Parts: sequence; C-alpha cells; structure tokens
Amino acid sequence: MKDEEFKLRIFDGRDYNIWKKRILLYLKLKKCHEPAIRERLSTDLEAEWNEKTLKAMNYIYYSISNKQVEFISDKETPLDILNKFDEVYLKKSTALQICIRNRLDRMKLKDFKDSSTFFLEFEKIVNELKSAGATVNKREKLDYMLRMLPYSLSYIGDLVDTMKESDRTCEFLKNKIAMWETRSQSEKGKAKSSVFKVEKKNIQCYQCKERGHTKKNCRNS
Repeated sequence: MKDEEFKLRIFDGRDYNIWKKRILLYLKLKKCHEPAIRERLSTDLEAEWNEKTLKAMNYIYYSISNKQVEFISDKETPLDILNKFDEVYLKKSTALQICIRNRLDRMKLKDFKDSSTFFLEFEKIVNELKSAGATVNKREKLDYMLRMLPYSLSYIGDLVDTMKESDRTCEFLKNKIAMWETRSQSEKGKAKSSVFKVEKKNIQCYQCKERGHTKKNCRNS
C-alpha cells in the first residue's frame, strides 16, 4: 500500500478511543508499533528498537494537534505518550458521567436535521460516557434513544414493547426511524429539518389503529 492512500486524522482532544485505535493500527502497518505498546525487552536489538521508536514518535506527533503536543512534550517514548493520553482522556469520573448523561437526557431527535446526523451524535456521546468509566448495555442505549423520539414516532415505543427481548435493539429502532423519515419526505415533500415535527392528530395508535393518540393513551385497549 502506498503512503498517500492514508491520511492520519488529527487528534484534537475528541474521540480519543477512536484515534488510539487508528494510530496503533497505522503503527502496526508501518512495523513500528511495539514501542507504543510495551517496554523494550532484552531480546530486542537496540538499533532496531531505537529506529522503531523514532518512527512511531514521528507518526504520533504528526497525528495530534499543537495543543495535544503540549501534554506530551516531555515524554521520550511512544508508550509514555499513549500512557499520558490514557491518563488524561480515560479518567473514570462520576461527575463527568453525570454531565454526559444529562446531555443524553436533553438530546431530542427533532433537534437534528436528519436521522443520520442524530445517530452519529448519539453514538459519539455514548462512547464518551463509556470512556468516562460508565457501563452502558444494549437495553440502556435503547431506552435512551426511545426517550429521544418525538411524539410523532412514539408509536415505535409501543411496537418495541410487543417484541421479544432479543429483538429490542438500537439497530431495529434506527431502521424504523430511517424508514419513517424516508417515507415522510417522499409522501409530503417536507424538509429534513421538520420531518420529525408532526402534529398529534396525525399519530396512529398501534393498538386500535385510530389517529390522535398512542397505545399508552389508548382508551380502547
């Protein structure tokens, strides 16, 4: 593979886990990843190890912003650099978890121009929550996403309630949202920015099939 086929993303303090995976894979491709993941062993040839270390240091420096360089300018090995970044960006903080969960609680699908932008932001915040030390299982992710739905899509929550547990996934929910968005734009020609803002009178109950309410508020159940 040619070098020009790859362009390292510049790490600016966001999405550290993703950057770390990318840089380690890149260093492995360049056959200089060992100094970034372990100390030198007695069996390692000094000249070869030093060459790998220098290469890895250069690749790391060229893939981080100037602000990040300030954090690690005193580090002499790739391993020291990554350990420092781990210390800064992988802290397990209860306070940080609370702040991130508050962001998830305030997040609403209707505030995004389209579903794909919403999905990307949702996954990004969930990953930030995990990096802060929280454990987020599949059911918790699904519950977060269900609470973010506008009233016009609340019937999807009713549908999820009727499914067996193994089928209740974020991927199912994402597919339903994307399908509804595509159908609405096709039928009504609405702009993406307003496609999720539908009046209550257009809502259909999953229980009785009448419009104007959802299953949870159905009087015919």
